[in-house]
Amino acid sequence: IGATCKRCLHVFNVSFNLRKYYRKPSNLSGFLFASSDAQEPLAAIMVTDVSLEGVWFAGDAPTVRPDAVLTIRFFLDNSSETEVEREIVIESVRDGHFGAPFVETDVFDTVLNKYILTK
Repeated sequence: IGATCKRCLHVFNVSFNLRKYYRKPSNLSGFLFASSDAQEPLAAIMVTDVSLEGVWFAGDAPTVRPDAVLTIRFFLDNSSETEVEREIVIESVRDGHFGAPFVETDVFDTVLNKYILTK
């Protein structure tokens, strides 16, 4: 949205983030699996941001298509390098980047919440 300062008349853009939960920028390594019991990963990935509702990640996974239900496993960069494993649905695919909400969003993940809210 374009806005103008009433005092100095400077014109600038304003953007609003109306997300339900905060999205934390990250650089977390992980893997993408066809299912939770799969042994071999489909791809190595890098989670570039995470929220309580899902993730945005990058990786070389050419066979991944929108609406695919997969399992993501990544490691937090906290002191204990906590492993997070969740089922996701691929919602967005853009130039090797993937947006995916968690399948179970009604489950409150206290570990992930603590990680996201710490600076």
